[in-house]
Amino acid sequence: MDLTPKQQATQAIKEAQKILLIAHEELDGDAIGSLLALNYILSKIGKEVLTISSGSIPAVYSFLSDIDSIKKDMDGIKDFMIFLSEEHAKVARLSYKLEDNRLKIVISPKAGNFSPNDVNFAYGDFHYDLIIILDADALERLGTIYRENTEMFYKTDTLNIDHHVSNTYFGKINWVDESASSVCEILVSLIEALESEQGKLMNGNAATALLLGIMTDTNLFQNPATTSKSLTVAAQLIALGGDRDLIAKRVFQTHSYSTLKIWGKILSKLDSYPALGLVWSEVTKSDLDITGADEGALSQAVNNLLYTTEGAKIVALFSESNGMIKVSLRSTGGFDVAAIARDFGGGGHEKAAGFKMDGLELEEAKRIVLKKLRGIILGEQTSLETKEENRTQIEERKNESIPAKIPES
Repeated sequence: MDLTPKQQATQAIKEAQKILLIAHEELDGDAIGSLLALNYILSKIGKEVLTISSGSIPAVYSFLSDIDSIKKDMDGIKDFMIFLSEEHAKVARLSYKLEDNRLKIVISPKAGNFSPNDVNFAYGDFHYDLIIILDADALERLGTIYRENTEMFYKTDTLNIDHHVSNTYFGKINWVDESASSVCEILVSLIEALESEQGKLMNGNAATALLLGIMTDTNLFQNPATTSKSLTVAAQLIALGGDRDLIAKRVFQTHSYSTLKIWGKILSKLDSYPALGLVWSEVTKSDLDITGADEGALSQAVNNLLYTTEGAKIVALFSESNGMIKVSLRSTGGFDVAAIARDFGGGGHEKAAGFKMDGLELEEAKRIVLKKLRGIILGEQTSLETKEENRTQIEERKNESIPAKIPES
């Protein structure tokens, strides 16, 4: 019988000694929570772990324990080797010392001389037995870490743990649960499997990190990702020491001045097609520079717009990011924004997705995307009207086909 993804994941972790944990570059609560919790659990069972992401950690999550364990640089991923040919001379002695941050290597020959042509350089094997990729639907979502170390991801076993419907199943092992509210919800099951052999592993900090992922991806249990299972798992984590009150206060109830200022910029630029339920706003690089806000504040803003704007069906936030235009989409229902995002090379969930557009100015990107969104909403409305007309016509035909009652003679 084939092993389930959960069994394969547990087995791969048991067999690995050096593990690289990595999440997508646009760090959010689920990515950060899953990185921190799994880093703690794997370290506790004796694994050598490096936890990393290309992205910056939004200031709103700075309160988390061990947040500094998430690194940006992949130090020591493989050896740098120097080869010296003895074809023209034999080595008598070798010595080295560090001078002014330079390593000086002295090789003395027995006879003859060495030349630069006798020296070659190469990289050794990668140092990791297993790469665990969290909350990313494609390898490209890992950012510069993937682009600068592509070879590593194909030479090292990868475990892909995700919950996005757009996941491309890029791992050797793919544990993708589209019904899960978050990766943190999936990891609770993984940790339980490890505990069945290792004994109790969870502590309050790990439980808080996992609870953070569930609470942020469900927008404090308010969006469609909220299920009976996510509520049950959240209750389980609270019982294990997860600090719900701390997360609610620091992430959802307390906001920095810079966050409030960028929200003010977004609200001042708010626009809509009320008849279509399409709402959008924009953030320029200048807005971010003036307010001092980081991009972590933008995700909260677009969620708040969706759930507080009357009649909103689709909300779009356009922001300038590293020379590109980032588009974040949210939907209340009836519209699969992940499918829309995929058309532009992005991905996400049915109700929350995004993508980036390169080589366009902000106004041009808005024109293209808003035209697409208008067409989708109008098409859906036309489809619903057509369906209603068809139902009415069917009912009328049924009524016409019922013979009138023949009066008794």
